[in-house]
Formats: sequence, structure tokens, C-alpha cells
Amino acid sequence: MKIAPRSVRDLASDIENANERTEALDEFIDFCTADQGVAGVMLEYGLTRADLLELYDRFCTMGLGQWIGGHFVALSTIAYPVPLSYVAEARRRVAVLTGSTSHAAWMTIALDLGDYWDGRIGRRGLARRLRSTERRRGARR
Repeated sequence: MKIAPRSVRDLASDIENANERTEALDEFIDFCTADQGVAGVMLEYGLTRADLLELYDRFCTMGLGQWIGGHFVALSTIAYPVPLSYVAEARRRVAVLTGSTSHAAWMTIALDLGDYWDGRIGRRGLARRLRSTERRRGARR
């Protein structure tokens, strides 16, 4: 007997409850990795389950553990291929240019994600932000 998956909103609610956090996060990561789009991004960038958990934790500590535009940002970012790909590519580019991924770079990523989930920018807007960040960082070297 297969049990129907819970909704993302139900999982997010459980994750906010510290007692059920670990189990709910594991279930959510299973949900994410089962998605072909997310699995493709993970394969392309060499991301693991542990990386998704690290991203979730990082986003929460950076203020993205909140609802924006109907999405719990820290979770939705790892559940959808477009924002996950943006984060993975931004992290890769910044690391290549600077040798590390600085707090300032993560703040830029967080602000871009807030704009994305709020609807101020779309998929193309995220791509433009990647290009402009790369140009700014390249000019500083």
C-alpha cells in the first residue's frame, strides 16, 4: 500500500516544529531528489543530499527560512530546478573567481532568491544576475 505524499506546505510546517524537523527534512529531501529536474541539477553540479541539507540550513540562517510568494524559500529553492541551478552555478562561479564562497556572495544569492520568489525577477532575471555578479567580481581582481 502506497501512502500519498504530503503536501510541501505540510512538510514545511513539520520542519518548523523542531521535534519533527529531522524526519520531515529527510522526507522533503527524498521528495526533491525524486524530481527529475532537481536530480538533473544535482548530477550536473555534483550535489548530494548533504549539500541540499547544507543549503537549507544556510538559507535559514541568512533569513530565507520564511514564506515569500507562497513558498517557504529555504525549502522551495532546493525543490525546484531553476533556483537550485542558480544557487549551484552562483556558488561555483564565485568559488572559481575568489577561491571561496564568501558571506557577501551568499548575501547576494539570498537577495536574488528573495526577488525570485517574490516575483520581482524570473528565470532570465536570475541568469542576468549571474552574469552581472561575474562581471563585478572579475573587475575587482
